[in-house]
Amino acid sequence: MRTKKSGSLLGQHRRIASYVALLAALLISVPDLARAQVGPVAPDTVRAGRFDFGKMWTFEYAPSEYFSQTYGFDASPEWFERARLSVLRIPGCSASFVSPNGLVATNHHCVRGAVTRVTQEGETLLDDGFYARALEEERRIPGHYADQLIAIEDVSDEVFSALDVAASEEERERVREEMLGSIRERLLEQHAGQGDSWSWRRRSRWLSSGGTRTTSRTRATISTSRS
Repeated sequence: MRTKKSGSLLGQHRRIASYVALLAALLISVPDLARAQVGPVAPDTVRAGRFDFGKMWTFEYAPSEYFSQTYGFDASPEWFERARLSVLRIPGCSASFVSPNGLVATNHHCVRGAVTRVTQEGETLLDDGFYARALEEERRIPGHYADQLIAIEDVSDEVFSALDVAASEEERERVREEMLGSIRERLLEQHAGQGDSWSWRRRSRWLSSGGTRTTSRTRATISTSRS
């Protein structure tokens, strides 16, 4: 005698078996379908495309000519500077300035937690939103900040010229840290006064490697934070 419960379990097992069989059939058929659509490829006919690595660029290496031709505007260095200065980084998200008075636009989920910290008793800002009729009605979010990238500078040649005279690996490491520290102080002094606080970051882009020496390009980025 089969109970209602055991019959239900048997039905579930049959459905699971059907799903597994369907998935297996798809896994077998999809590669064949893909090959039929693409056809055989002769390796010697494969050529690198212009955007094989995607269409995301840092500001100092953006293809201005491509921007101008594709989108029909003058993608000048001045335009890229305005675009860079409008872009912000807030905790966990990106954002941008949308007014000369510091109004910032971002996605709703990026500030959901911050909104609750400035919500007053009886308010439901997450549902109703918030509108300040004047600057003095704006509410400061405790601990919140926005990073603005104000400068990018390639300091590779400056660092390499100092490393070339070092006699050992230990001396190279010491000279390298001293040079980077000096560059950091110079750049921070050069851009001082444009924000509440400062941060310095180094990025290396590997170009080639030969023998015992690896060559890279090092760029320094200077950001100012406003809270």
